[in-house]
Amino acid sequence: MTRTRRMKYNDDGSQDTDDSSAENIIPSDSKVNSPIPLNLAFDIVKPNPKDSCSVGDNYVETGYSVVDEVVSREREVEKIELEIRELQLRKRLLELTPNASNKVRRPRETTELSGSRSEDKTSAVTASHRYTNVLSSDEMQFKAQIDSVKALCMSVSLPKIEIMKFDGSPLKFWTFMKGFKVNIADRVNDDTQKLMYLIHYCEGIAKDAIEHCVLLPEKGYTEAIKILHERFGRPHDIVEAFLTELLSGSPLNQDDITGLQKLTRLMTNCKIALSQMGRNADLDCSTNIKRIVKQLPRSIQFKWAEAADDILRKGLEPNFDDLLQFLDKKVSIATNTYGQLASGSYKAQTTSNNRSSSIRAKIHTSSIKGSVHCVICSDAHEVASCPQLLSVSRNEKVELLKKFKLCFNCLKPNHRATDCRQPVLCEINGCKRRHHRILHNTEPDVKQACCNSTHTTGKYLGFVPVRLHGPTGYVDTYALLDNGSDSTLLLSDVAKQVGISGIVTRLNISSVIGASSQNAELTNFEIESLDKTNRIKIEGAYTIDNLPIKRAEIPPTDFQERWKHLKGVQLPTIACDKVGLLLGVDVPEAHWVLDQRIGKPKQPYASLTMLGWALFGPTGQCNKTSVFMNCLKAKNSLEEDILRLFEHEFSENKYSDKVTMSLCDKTIMEITDKQTVLLEGHYQVPIPWKVDWHSLPRNKREIEKRLICLRKRLLKDEQLRKQYTIILATHESKGYLARVTQAIEEERYFIPHHPVFNPKKPGKVRIVFDCAAKLQNRSLNDCIYSGPDLTNDLVGVLLRFRKHKIGLSADIEEMFLQVHLPEKDTKAFSFLWYPGGNLDSPPEVYEMHVHPFGATSSPFCATYALRRTATDHRDLFDEKTQSTLRENFYVDDCLVSVETISEAAELAKNLMRLVALGGFRLHKWVSNVNEALNDVPIGDRSNNLVRIPGSTERIQRTLGLCWHTQSDCFAFDVNLPERPITKRGILSCASSLYDPLGFLASLSLTPKRILQQLCRKIYGWDEMIDEE
Repeated sequence: MTRTRRMKYNDDGSQDTDDSSAENIIPSDSKVNSPIPLNLAFDIVKPNPKDSCSVGDNYVETGYSVVDEVVSREREVEKIELEIRELQLRKRLLELTPNASNKVRRPRETTELSGSRSEDKTSAVTASHRYTNVLSSDEMQFKAQIDSVKALCMSVSLPKIEIMKFDGSPLKFWTFMKGFKVNIADRVNDDTQKLMYLIHYCEGIAKDAIEHCVLLPEKGYTEAIKILHERFGRPHDIVEAFLTELLSGSPLNQDDITGLQKLTRLMTNCKIALSQMGRNADLDCSTNIKRIVKQLPRSIQFKWAEAADDILRKGLEPNFDDLLQFLDKKVSIATNTYGQLASGSYKAQTTSNNRSSSIRAKIHTSSIKGSVHCVICSDAHEVASCPQLLSVSRNEKVELLKKFKLCFNCLKPNHRATDCRQPVLCEINGCKRRHHRILHNTEPDVKQACCNSTHTTGKYLGFVPVRLHGPTGYVDTYALLDNGSDSTLLLSDVAKQVGISGIVTRLNISSVIGASSQNAELTNFEIESLDKTNRIKIEGAYTIDNLPIKRAEIPPTDFQERWKHLKGVQLPTIACDKVGLLLGVDVPEAHWVLDQRIGKPKQPYASLTMLGWALFGPTGQCNKTSVFMNCLKAKNSLEEDILRLFEHEFSENKYSDKVTMSLCDKTIMEITDKQTVLLEGHYQVPIPWKVDWHSLPRNKREIEKRLICLRKRLLKDEQLRKQYTIILATHESKGYLARVTQAIEEERYFIPHHPVFNPKKPGKVRIVFDCAAKLQNRSLNDCIYSGPDLTNDLVGVLLRFRKHKIGLSADIEEMFLQVHLPEKDTKAFSFLWYPGGNLDSPPEVYEMHVHPFGATSSPFCATYALRRTATDHRDLFDEKTQSTLRENFYVDDCLVSVETISEAAELAKNLMRLVALGGFRLHKWVSNVNEALNDVPIGDRSNNLVRIPGSTERIQRTLGLCWHTQSDCFAFDVNLPERPITKRGILSCASSLYDPLGFLASLSLTPKRILQQLCRKIYGWDEMIDEE
């Protein structure tokens, strides 16, 4: 028997020889058949040689050089080769073992056969199979061991995996933990060694948090893992970190493909991380999606709007995955060969690739040897930190940057802010201008655009036809080159044609006839010459409703023959001579004179600009003179900003009596005025159809299913069934609806109906017809315009109600049901019901003859009929009665105040007579002075006053408020429901307090501020809030 020499390697690299024969004994001949154990333990991952970790008095240090690492690898290879040789010897030994056994057993077998030759052949066969099975099993085990050793050999030859270090960032927590588990924790058995590795691969606050765990000999590693999870692996912290990184990006420029790729990559990372934690709802939040969309270039925002509209038309809501797929496709299109070719970057990329090999080394060397250098004061710091720059005013800063030719946006040399590729915005106080933060104007920014000229019909002022580009397209218009203006002005109508919009600001416009103030928008856009040779990007222009110059002076076609010095000057024209743009000196490149043609005195001259030729001077045809003297002043002062901040909650300061309607609303009003008629004491108002209701799919089968559900509900509640039946029977007796004896299904559209309850009015049931019920993603309301908003402002009605000392309150009985439908529209409002309320009988077809609750147009039609009553009978009543009908009604509630009792009694009597002429009944009269209602019939007075227990005070609910009639004051019944302490619960409680006049603003502000803080911390809607 021979022994193997086991080599031990000391820390200094020396070798020790171990001749012990405890385990690794190799047989010298074939007579020994004992199994040979293998030792396949290998060292796998070693700490970084240059790092060390120390805690208290314990100190652990690992120091290796590059040579030591190579030597260690060679030792591992030698050890593996030695194991392979051991396996080969063992295999050879077992191959020889069956033969040796046969030799030993043959004499015995011969003796036995001589004594008895009737041995059964079966035993021989069984022994043969046994040897064969043993050999086969051992061979399989050897092959598996050899394959395992080969795999270890291959792993040793692979490059060493470098595990990233964890600095405590929640964004890196799960990546680090999974990498540490796969590469170290699963391959090391000793917990103490795992802890050393864990401390080694942590840094910063993460390392500080677990260093003390080495003092815990047994539980140190488990405690360290627990600490990391509790401090850096909390799900809501990880979610907040990912969402903050995703949502805090700056808006992207139009051609910033790299930024778009980065945004898409962040979205993908965020999706994977939050999906693993089951927090997809945070991604699909519409607020977060909108914040992502706001980062996109304007053109991509419009494309997303189209894609979102397609999703909405399918009855779905756009979610995070939809936006991610949309942006992935945009990135894929923009980065392929044809996308780069279309954007003009393919050629530039090819050129840069051809040159990169010759300059790469220089750039690398510069990055190593160079240092930060300020070009202004020559010190070693960034330009943005230069004391010389920071110590001067804004205007002096601008002059310094111009002197050293630095970009106003990134403060880097050799380019201007208009050509800067860095997507940087100021964002101080919401500023969206492209300038560095140190250039933000904290002083009142006063801009004066002065155009003080004498414009006659026979003078050229420098008009140039340009093509103006916006998010939705382009438009051709004339631009006026005005070097007397330091602001660029764009006509609002032109801006709307191409979808240009911006930040709302205020313009103070002064002229010789006075001064005025109007809203304007601060916006950016691009213009180019008609021959497409030059393009100018304009930033900080103002959109206004009117320009000083309306029309451009177009030169005659024979101007070159009339003025010989203008020969060769090309003056393109466009179809419309409207001036849509005034270019001030804030766009200097538009005023550059590239060439000039000058004639004799009193003759026009031509200047060639980047936008084309422009004519200046008289035309020789001065028949009529119009003098235009204008001074436009755009002022954004700090005082106005602060005032606007404090007035944000007081919309009445911006209230205007002028009622503006869209073109669609005006058309609806014209049709309604023509087709509304007074029949049998009630107004018949047409439905403002958007599309013909006959295009809707037939839906009787679906409505029958809804009726079955309603029937089951009524069968469970006998009281509700009786009330429901009585209401419909009453409506039928009043002519509000009628049963159809012969109904043709193809000509009718059916609407479902159901009961609704008002918790403030227990026991009262209202039947609502669900005109918003969809079939094939379409409903009846989709075919109807809502109509102009004729409802009075709620705050205005309440304030006028508190104006005088005597208050009157009344209500119109069943207001919507007093306005009739034209006969041609009744078939669109059909429904199914059981005759007589017998739920066991088959349902029959009914149709509405009045405007129902649930139709989107019913509020408009009812309010229109009420106002039409005042208009048609204005000669029969005084102005006070008519103005009350127009201004003191909020839908069906009337609230008015007067000075004297006699005036109150007269007004109440006149109002009841006036509304009765339109088929309405004004009832439930209440007043804080009982004598004011002496002329009102008892049956028309309110009997819903609630007496306060233990007091003579009575309460009347008026527009959602509690009116104490005796003390004439509003009160609040605060009965907040029990809700869980979540964002949803806090919002529910804060919203349950109805306070339209803001009496309780000081109290309701607290939960609003709590909600604001919770939204900043990105809590889930149903996530329990910490006690702190």
